[in-house]
Amino acid sequence: MILDEQKVLKLLFQEGRPPSLNPCHTFGEMRCRVLSKLLFEGLTRLDQHGNPELAGAAAILRSPDGYSYHFKLKPSYWSNGEKVTSVDYVMSVQYALSDLMSHPELLFMLKNAKSFREKKVSSKDLGIRAIDGETLQLTLEQPDSHFLHKLAKPFFFPLFGPMREPKWFNGPYLVRDQSNDRILLEKNPYYWDTKRPFFERIEIAWQNDIESIYSSFQEGKTDWIGEPLSILPPHFVELLKNEGNLHRQHVLRHFIICFNTRNPLLSSPSIRKALSLAIDRDFICHSIFPESVPVAPLHPNAEKANALFDEGLKELGMGRENLPPLTFSYSHQTRREMLAKFLQMTWQKILNIPIRLEQNEWNLFRNKLEKGSFEISGTVQEKLSEDAFEYYERAEGASSWNFSGWTHPFYRETIDAAEKETHAELKSQLLKAADQILIEEMPFTPLFDYTHLYAHRADLENYLIDPEGCVDFCQTIIQGAKQCGK
Repeated sequence: MILDEQKVLKLLFQEGRPPSLNPCHTFGEMRCRVLSKLLFEGLTRLDQHGNPELAGAAAILRSPDGYSYHFKLKPSYWSNGEKVTSVDYVMSVQYALSDLMSHPELLFMLKNAKSFREKKVSSKDLGIRAIDGETLQLTLEQPDSHFLHKLAKPFFFPLFGPMREPKWFNGPYLVRDQSNDRILLEKNPYYWDTKRPFFERIEIAWQNDIESIYSSFQEGKTDWIGEPLSILPPHFVELLKNEGNLHRQHVLRHFIICFNTRNPLLSSPSIRKALSLAIDRDFICHSIFPESVPVAPLHPNAEKANALFDEGLKELGMGRENLPPLTFSYSHQTRREMLAKFLQMTWQKILNIPIRLEQNEWNLFRNKLEKGSFEISGTVQEKLSEDAFEYYERAEGASSWNFSGWTHPFYRETIDAAEKETHAELKSQLLKAADQILIEEMPFTPLFDYTHLYAHRADLENYLIDPEGCVDFCQTIIQGAKQCGK
């Protein structure tokens, strides 16, 4: 059956086939988060203004002290017709913490979640329990003003049963078919919001080559180009800007350079600071990642960088002669090769050191980054809320975001003290001390803050881009197709 084009949304993912449909395993993957928001429904969902609204929950009761929340669930069903219950939420959280959740720290705001992950307490001590089939209680380690926003993120979505790879879904869409080159979604007939206008089908394919994606967009074969589904090179940014079709969104994403502190040469903070000081961030934000916002220092300081590099070599008992090459690893995504070649040229010219480049397909690149199988690499760091403390926790020790493998006992003592401190001024002083340690140690260095650049077919409306840059298509329609879901 041939469907009207207004009833079909067509998308292309540049990063390739998503590794999983399980929101617990793939939070670091933007394409997987896009899929999760289409296939699953959590207790809350962000509205068009970015504020949390009730979704799977019909009502919320918050305790006066902010530690406890009771949720009454809406009558809703999985795509196999089974009812969604509070037990599904409980089992999903337990599973996420017990299995291989990509970033278990995301759930550590729940009481005893960290201890449960470490197998120090049982499930009855975990801060989530089913009061009855339709009532769920969540208890926090401490009050969190952003908690309802966090509930709208995929890592809090429920799963049906113990299957590692989901087959049934409670969101607006379900998976009708998937192959090596595409995923086909159809509207979920059991979804609770029957009045919402739906696409009959969402077709998602993958295409590595941005030139081909751009051609498909110009020919009307895909409805979206640019972040977070693909990355536009500067010349396409200019073309779309001239056409009046370029959209911009500032997001809570930062691009950083990670230094593997377990590497003999990179174990020196002086070496890491020298590499950072040699980078021209202003050039990167004008010529490679247009409209992004550079992080200070904007321009290189060759003299200081070389002095620090020599200082680091002296500390390590090494000389510049016969230095082994350092390898910069990057993914196949648009602009990443341009950045890699620029950094290679920069470090070779300013510091006179050999730099090799290693490109990997995105899934392999991400896997190697998380395992620490790299020397220097660039990646995106997200800030999940306005609570800056999460940033400090991620930088050191056992954190799954600590790709650099950096450990520092005094830093850990400082942020642990800050977490327990109730006096605002003293807490601020402790976090400033932690900032200073990060500056002196530099396990990673930020380059710029992201601005997402994208374009879509002119009559596409009602999509939402959340603060971290993930687009939610669950209420998206083609203008003039208001009745497509009926």
